[in-house]
Amino acid sequence: MRCPLKPAPFRLDKAEVTGSSPVSPICRLRGSFVSLLLWEGRSLTFVAEQAGHSVARLVKHYAGVIRELEEHPGSHAEASREAHERVARSKG
Repeated sequence: MRCPLKPAPFRLDKAEVTGSSPVSPICRLRGSFVSLLLWEGRSLTFVAEQAGHSVARLVKHYAGVIRELEEHPGSHAEASREAHERVARSKG
């Protein structure tokens, strides 16, 4: 998958790349961020805005995550809330 961001030009060594096409670390981080927002139960409109996508593009690129959420409604959002609570308790 090609990242729509245009990061500063750099190349990854083939040994650093897994899969058939190189994806920059910033794009991997961005994909993780978008997935986490979806798992938290955020709206598609909000997530698309955060990612700089249209809702249609978000749905196309993250169809697998969205499908998983539809198959197990609420489970990811609840796990995310519990993790946030554990972090908050450990800090305070």
